[in-house]
Amino acid sequence: MVPQELLRSAKDGPAGFREVWHTHRLMAGIHERAAFLRCFLRNAAEVGSLVPTSPAGVRNICDRMDFSQRRVIVEYGPGTGVISEEVLKRMTPDSLLILLEINNDFVQLLRNKLQSDRVRIFRESAENIERTLLLCGENRADYIVSGIPFSRIPRQIARHIVQQTYHMLKEDGVFIAYQLLSSARRYMKERFQKVIVFQERQNFPWRLQITEARKS
Repeated sequence: MVPQELLRSAKDGPAGFREVWHTHRLMAGIHERAAFLRCFLRNAAEVGSLVPTSPAGVRNICDRMDFSQRRVIVEYGPGTGVISEEVLKRMTPDSLLILLEINNDFVQLLRNKLQSDRVRIFRESAENIERTLLLCGENRADYIVSGIPFSRIPRQIARHIVQQTYHMLKEDGVFIAYQLLSSARRYMKERFQKVIVFQERQNFPWRLQITEARKS
């Protein structure tokens, strides 16, 4: 939705529009960071960090995906949607982005923020990825991206999520987990043959661990 002040600023020419747009984005960013912190303090087990992933971390994650053709992309725990937004910008018009988020505050924020017919948003656990894909008319995903805090969930549930993820990926599909700790790696190594860990040193305020596994 386009804020009314942006529409009014168009009368003042490009300079006026840019100034109001910049202010709008700045305030939106502050609001989202506050929402992230509030949700973390309320339930740290559901939220992987105090703040959303930085622009450098978002680029690093999205650069690991091929957007040259139709893709089905699933994101676990999208939070305020910083990665989701970038995926939407890059993916083709016929691609589909499926978001699974268990925090109701984030779900409402995402539904207001990501108003696109290429996005499906569910208040759902990553454990139910198979059912969610079927509800969207899809059998498998090309990419599954995860921001859920594997270090804070029971081992049995973590293993089940990774097993389900492997099962619901297409052949040669990729699972990308990003965390401040590389806790996901041990579970991914139990199911995937090749697991690689990268570090995004420019992520602020903490170094981001990105773990990638390809189904083969």
